Order: sequence, then structure tokens, then C-alpha cells
Amino acid sequence: MTFRRASFLSLFLAAAALFAVPQISFAYLDPGTGSYIIQLIIAAGAAGAFLGKAFFLRVKDFFLGMRRKKTPPTNPPEADKKN
Repeated sequence: MTFRRASFLSLFLAAAALFAVPQISFAYLDPGTGSYIIQLIIAAGAAGAFLGKAFFLRVKDFFLGMRRKKTPPTNPPEADKKN
């Protein structure tokens, strides 16, 4: 076992032991903290929706771009040269 793997395993086991032992907590969350947590959850959802939409549009454009034919640009019609 490599040193990196052994240190990760020991850190994981220590964290699991801390979370496995129940401890009595006398914590107080005031209404301001609760509303802030709700605001964070809503903001994370909105950001996730935006990133999902942006990713979907990039994938869609990639596949639609492959399907489109590449046409050379057309020259605009020339103006009358009667001047």
C-alpha cells in the first residue's frame, strides 16, 4: 500500500469514527441563519439549472453543427454599374 493511499484511508477512517459517534449538541439556529440557508439552496438550484441549460445548448449546437452542410458564403448582388 502506497503512502498516499494509506494516509487517505486513515483520514477516511478517522472522519467516519467522528461521525459515527453521536454527540449531544446545544446549537441554536436563528431565523436569519435559516433563511440564509434557504437562499443558498435556491441559488444553488438556479445556478445548476443555468449550467445544465448552457451545457445542453453546447451539446445540441455541436451535434446540429455536424449535421449542417458547410456552404460557401455567397457574394451580395452587385449594384447597378450605370453610374
